[in-house]
Amino acid sequence: MTAPRAGSAVLNLREAQSLLLSGMQRIMHASDALPQARTPLHEALQIGELHAMRTLEALEGAHRELGAIRAAQGGGIDDALGRLDTHLRDILTSQQAQDLAGQQLQKTIALLGAVESRIDDALRQLGMQAPPAAAAAPRDAPLRQSDVDDLLTGLGL
Repeated sequence: MTAPRAGSAVLNLREAQSLLLSGMQRIMHASDALPQARTPLHEALQIGELHAMRTLEALEGAHRELGAIRAAQGGGIDDALGRLDTHLRDILTSQQAQDLAGQQLQKTIALLGAVESRIDDALRQLGMQAPPAAAAAPRDAPLRQSDVDDLLTGLGL
């Protein structure tokens, strides 16, 4: 190999090493951010589950009352009760979609955990120490929809 070629090859190897080290540092920092990314997702999931259960309980109560009204009336308001029943079914359908969204959040949280674990394992195998995971600070303010939207957008979802 000639001297100019050898010099160029060494330069290329140094650049590759520099890029690799830079990439490893970014991975180390990403490993630190993953637990913080999961916390708002968990909070959103818990809030969604709580409100979904409240809505379903209200729907069950409304259907019971609807049945009682139909039983007490001999007719005459059947059209209005039919429309009310349709609205209640629409709410139930909406809650089913919310349940599916919650399932997707659970899958996303599990995926983030798996990615975090694999990054930590890879860093340990390479002899690099991942930064200690920051404990998720309890939130004083309630979670806002815009917080969840921003997080999901940041994650590319």
